[in-house]
Amino acid sequence: MTTEIQQAVFDLFCLCSDINRAGRYQAHMDYAGNTNGLYVRAYNAKTGEQLLNRRTYLDGLPGESESDVLETLHGITASVAGLQAEQIKQEAA
Repeated sequence: MTTEIQQAVFDLFCLCSDINRAGRYQAHMDYAGNTNGLYVRAYNAKTGEQLLNRRTYLDGLPGESESDVLETLHGITASVAGLQAEQIKQEAA
């Protein structure tokens, strides 16, 4: 795992933590060491409705490069960041 992948995972973890502290959504990030898999789920805190369910493997799938893994991580982070933006928008209203 490269330093860039480690940083992307850390950034995603921090974003999930920020969302959980704000309280409107619940973001869960799990790491499975046996598969080197990262699982991210997000829920509406009031209704329990699942809003996001994504996974990736930090070593990549066969044929994937490190840049493919980074692209997937950045896509997951963008999805979670969208929830954070929605949360900020709703708080401002």
